Amino acid sequence: MLLTACVAPTTACAQEVCPDAANELVQQGWELYRSGEIDEATALFERVSSGCPNDVAARTGLGYAALRMANLAESRTLFEAVLADDSMVVDALIGLGMVAWREGDEVMVRTAFRRVRELEPANETAQQYLSRLGPELGPPPERGPLVLPESVEYPVRAQG
Repeated sequence: MLLTACVAPTTACAQEVCPDAANELVQQGWELYRSGEIDEATALFERVSSGCPNDVAARTGLGYAALRMANLAESRTLFEAVLADDSMVVDALIGLGMVAWREGDEVMVRTAFRRVRELEPANETAQQYLSRLGPELGPPPERGPLVLPESVEYPVRAQG
């Protein structure tokens, strides 16, 4: 097992370097995913993740596979785990934004896709989702305190 040296102290200082074979399996997993074979893609992503738990592409692939199978909670958890390790993984940010869109979490949609735009200003997916949201309304305006009338009796104004 190969280990990378730490440049800065982190919670998971030594990380396993994944073999080239894992990269090939991940690529095969993505090809299966794109062709609609989600169960097979998931199996390959899981195989890589079990042998190489720090493989970002495999973990991101698992997130997209869960999203494709409408398992939003699992998908969110997987994308958040990837982003906890590296907040600059654009594919995981896009996935998290897509999960938030399906959940109706407008704040997270904006947050995720704005971060994508910071990292990749020309990212079309981020632009498409942000343009669907419309303007951000912000908090409601502040209003003064409610003033109650001294009496609820009003004189009759009808002439008769």
